Amino acid sequence: MRNMEIAQLGEIEMLLDAALKMEKMEQTYQDGRWEITPNGQILSSKTGSLPSDMTVDQISERLGFEPNFQDDPDKVEYSWGASVYDTVTGEWYDIAIWDYYGARWSTYGDQDIIEQVFTCSS
Repeated sequence: MRNMEIAQLGEIEMLLDAALKMEKMEQTYQDGRWEITPNGQILSSKTGSLPSDMTVDQISERLGFEPNFQDDPDKVEYSWGASVYDTVTGEWYDIAIWDYYGARWSTYGDQDIIEQVFTCSS
């Protein structure tokens, strides 16, 4: 009986985790021109980078959410996937940011948009 109770608690914990993740995914961070929504996708081809001196907290603050995707844990410690809506042009962009073997920060997506969102130049 005890093993069954432990298994049920594990299932409940997984369901609560999934519900919490879905709730976070539905949140959209709005900052002037950009509406940034977590999408939980990591698109694995590196197309650019962010300045390596940026911190996890700085990236999370700018995106409006903590790292939201567990990529390959043997190679990647932090990763974010987001959809970015440009309220001026009406265009959507998918972006991703991750650290591959601690090399900060690889990005996927339109590098011009990423630099505008982060107001930086890589």
